[in-house]
Amino acid sequence: MTYQQYRASDLDARIAGATPLQLMLILLDGLLDELMRARAHIEHARHEARLRSVTKCLNLLNGLASHVDAADGPGVTQPLAKVYDFCMRAVAQASVEADVTKLDEVTTVIAQLAEGWRSLEALRG
Repeated sequence: MTYQQYRASDLDARIAGATPLQLMLILLDGLLDELMRARAHIEHARHEARLRSVTKCLNLLNGLASHVDAADGPGVTQPLAKVYDFCMRAVAQASVEADVTKLDEVTTVIAQLAEGWRSLEALRG
């Protein structure tokens, strides 16, 4: 079994038994990993790899944004939707301009969101 196969198998197992909160953390962690890869691709001028990573980042952000539940009320959903929109625009701009500082901004925002979800998970025990 290759490392990539192991990672895919491990991810499948984690997803199969995950709560909605754990699924959110899996997505956010995956996004953080891909943001790091996109940053490295920009730094090393790997254009095709950068485009693949940026596309993955945008797909993950779009997936996160599409699951913002309007039933939770505008006080929760509108700010979160704006955060995801900001992140999508910044990732696209980072790719076009080959600007890692934009990716760093997104990484900071997503890391803070992930920390918030982790705190909630810890409270729920």
